[in-house]
Amino acid sequence: MGPGPDAEVHPLAHRARVTVDNPSLAGTWLIHIAGTTADPTIFPPDRTLPQLAFDFRDLALEEPEPTDPYAHFHSLIESGLRCAFANRSPRKLAFIGHSFGGMVSADFLANRSLAYLQSFIPSLEEVTLVMVCAAHYSPMDRYRIRSDMPLLGPAATWLSHHVTRIGTQSRERLAAVMGLFGSEGPKPIWRQIWSRPDELRAVWDLPRASSIDHFWSVVRCAQEYDVGSKFEETAPWFKLLVLSAERDTQWPADMFEDFWELLQRAKPPCARWCHFPGDDHLSVARQPTKYYKEIKDFLVSSSNY
Repeated sequence: MGPGPDAEVHPLAHRARVTVDNPSLAGTWLIHIAGTTADPTIFPPDRTLPQLAFDFRDLALEEPEPTDPYAHFHSLIESGLRCAFANRSPRKLAFIGHSFGGMVSADFLANRSLAYLQSFIPSLEEVTLVMVCAAHYSPMDRYRIRSDMPLLGPAATWLSHHVTRIGTQSRERLAAVMGLFGSEGPKPIWRQIWSRPDELRAVWDLPRASSIDHFWSVVRCAQEYDVGSKFEETAPWFKLLVLSAERDTQWPADMFEDFWELLQRAKPPCARWCHFPGDDHLSVARQPTKYYKEIKDFLVSSSNY
């Protein structure tokens, strides 16, 4: 596992092609799981390795909701993998999870084993988890409303970095959410507050509005996320690459120092941490080449472990 990351990272030209001609990557598939918006377009097209991406924005919940908020996402990932690899024989899978996608990917793999995945993907030999701007516990308590309002609590702070136009009405709506959180957060009341898709789009400012069910599920997952404790109880069975950004306001850089210390104690099969000076939470979308390069370099270099 070695020491921490180098102090400097030299990026390639923006969107330059990363070619792969190393035989160690034969049979490797990239599994993209995007962040809070669950929009796989954050990952730019990359045709050098086969890949699939998950889109959770149309998530629909059933009543009653499961106790485990990750159950829906785990089910969607597993059914997607079963469908995608029913007639294919991948040797290696690399789960690339950005932000919330990193949380979901980490929780999914921490609750499974290689033998379990081999039960429906018999050809599988190895799994790698790449956590892009996502650490081992939730950063919800660190967020602030963009207007520099005081912290209002976990729900509002989790919403804060998506609130792009805070007017009086939006503040009242956030206050209403917080008035409900802490006691109960039933879906019907959540839907009553965020009742119109155009209001949700205006506040969240997404290319396509996510479903209320997905939005609610993200908050619930974030509230209970603590994969670090699972890693301490049972060492990760998969290889792990952690990519962090210096100016990431959603997952502050110091969280990854704690994460790396935890990984050194947990001792996964192989682990690397790469920190990108000057980058922010969405640099993976604006400057994808260097992120893909780090991912592929890790897959190649770790093939001997």
